[in-house]
Amino acid sequence: MKILEGLNDFQSKAVTTVEGPVLVVAGPGTGKTLTIVRRIAYLVEQGIKPEHILAVTFTNRAAREMCERTYALLGSRTQTIFIGTFHLLGITIMEHVSGHELLLYGRDEQLELIRSLTGLTSKKAFQLVEKISRIKNCIEGCDSTTREFFDLYEEARKDRKAYDLDDLLTIPIQLLQDKSDLEAFQFQYIMVDEYQDINPVQYKFIKTLGRKTQHICGVGDADQSIYAFRGSHLENFLNFTDDFPGTKQIALTHHYRSTEKILHASQRLIEHNQKRIGTSLSTIREEGVPITIVSLPDGHTECYAIIEEIEKRIGGTSHYMLMKRNISNHRGEISYRFSDFAVLVRTNGQATEIAESLKMSGIPFQRIGRITYSRNRELINHFQSMLSNLPETLDYSLLMKEMEKKGKIVPEDRELMENLFVAYGNASPREAIHAIIHEFMLRSSGDEFNSNADVVTVSTLHAAKGLEFRVVFIAGVEDGLIPFRTSQETVDMEEERRLFYVGMTRAKDELLLLYARERFLYGNRSIRLPSPFIQEIPEEYVQHIFVPERVKEKKSNQMELFS
Repeated sequence: MKILEGLNDFQSKAVTTVEGPVLVVAGPGTGKTLTIVRRIAYLVEQGIKPEHILAVTFTNRAAREMCERTYALLGSRTQTIFIGTFHLLGITIMEHVSGHELLLYGRDEQLELIRSLTGLTSKKAFQLVEKISRIKNCIEGCDSTTREFFDLYEEARKDRKAYDLDDLLTIPIQLLQDKSDLEAFQFQYIMVDEYQDINPVQYKFIKTLGRKTQHICGVGDADQSIYAFRGSHLENFLNFTDDFPGTKQIALTHHYRSTEKILHASQRLIEHNQKRIGTSLSTIREEGVPITIVSLPDGHTECYAIIEEIEKRIGGTSHYMLMKRNISNHRGEISYRFSDFAVLVRTNGQATEIAESLKMSGIPFQRIGRITYSRNRELINHFQSMLSNLPETLDYSLLMKEMEKKGKIVPEDRELMENLFVAYGNASPREAIHAIIHEFMLRSSGDEFNSNADVVTVSTLHAAKGLEFRVVFIAGVEDGLIPFRTSQETVDMEEERRLFYVGMTRAKDELLLLYARERFLYGNRSIRLPSPFIQEIPEEYVQHIFVPERVKEKKSNQMELFS
């Protein structure tokens, strides 16, 4: 069967095992998306009606990739399969019941409403919005002090006939429980991507959707559960077989991304965790070069070192040419593009410092992990205005030119708009514009990555999940940053180790771990120690470089950081 071509035995088993509950344990680089897409196509080829199939994931970008790859296999039959995020499914159910488009509030609108109702400062209003979100997602309870604000906010929101993102999960659950006539959402085959990241409300959503079917497939990896701060419960993944009796468990164990040294080092690290489903991954890649662990005198030198290492591979492009000798000669004549590099950090403050250094050096970069809600609202308003006078057909290339001419599309929006026009080009104009509006309504930090731009990517470790690069720098691999902790906090070391594991496994060819011995952090200069996770990487997989303290440069010689 063509759908099974190119799959390994484990992927084929995950694709063809479609009856009853199934748990697919898919580690990093094992072809998870490929397997889900082929599974969808296999179901259709087996005679399952497309409208009876549901696949949910967490970002628009991941859902769009699934849609495009499924369309390449099934053509127009893809259009009646629901492939999208939890929030898109929620808003689709709500609009189906209401019969009209909903007014959706993003964070900016929520903050504006809270401030107008309470007079709180921006900081306190943000904290209250976050608390309301956690309450709605069943992550924490509502204390008596918060209850007054919560009720005030809910009353005002309802008066405005508006909904926030969390309502898109809570309200559909109630609708599905109360209404027995929602035949459009009686899915027979349900697939949940990144199952390890679902929070209590998403778990309830899935249980409600699946109450009339046993054909539920969870796909994910306990070792990549990194969103506890957003309420995800790793136990949902670990307890899948208890929740769904008779579960068939299949592990994808062939790793296609990282070199042998990077993969084995990462595996040895994550084996220190207890809460996991132990699987042994094997790579088809070559042995590769050792992971480079670099000790640097301070944070500024860390930035310079990253820039120089990029420069050495690309060829000098800036005035930050601090090092002249290669740290190794394994690269030979390999050519690199800026898009081959990523700099991953634990905090947004670190990302800002590195982004500023790259900007000063002239190295092009994109920073992901932040969303501008006001920009989303501008685009939403523009597309909503189009709905009142839509032609029978749309020339998307002409529409793009008109929007650019009117200043409706800025350069950072271009790739996303092009992708959306391709993704929804086969739908009717009204369906396409509605889908595009939903994309911007539900846009998350995971959707910001531009895969076509030839730029260095700067990202937090959380936002980098699902991405891969030839060369990865993880900066600030220091105790207190990785794992992240303050004196007031209890640290979940297993969660922090999983986050570091996710960062390490983004690397395909080279991984560099950098730590400073002194850093200016939170307004203070402090002595730093390397992360304890470094000690968990066996020496056979690493090489160490120690960069001494800065010395005054002689006029005839430039300072060298790596010897």
